[in-house]
Amino acid sequence: MDSIHKQIIESLKKQLYDLDSSIKNMNITSYRKVYKIIEPRVIVDIIKSRYNIDITKKTRKQEYVDARILASYFLYKYTLLSLKRIGEYVGVKDHATTLYHVKKVRSLMDVYKDYEANVRSIEEEILNYYENIYNGNSIQTLQRD
Repeated sequence: MDSIHKQIIESLKKQLYDLDSSIKNMNITSYRKVYKIIEPRVIVDIIKSRYNIDITKKTRKQEYVDARILASYFLYKYTLLSLKRIGEYVGVKDHATTLYHVKKVRSLMDVYKDYEANVRSIEEEILNYYENIYNGNSIQTLQRD
């Protein structure tokens, strides 16, 4: 390898190191760029444990519907999954239902403050899960809006 290639490789290594350092110094409240994306299974597992149900079960009972709606919202907010894939994770038929879930959570949060507090506590649990994994370092996550 000639010296130009070595210089390029060293430059790239330095840029990656600088990026890694900047990621470790971020806080949870800044959400605009993608650095780490939360795994879908983690979100689904947190919702399942919070409601103590299997959200993919084919039933229209309200507790199952509520859990599916919240899981769809968080999967949309914190992953790069398509609407169709989100629907597959939570057990709904198509992308339109997933989009309806996202809009419904947003509208319920605007109207009901206790619902908003519940959503924020679940969101905090999801983000804290990753904060604990990364040794107390806050992470910056994806937000599509």
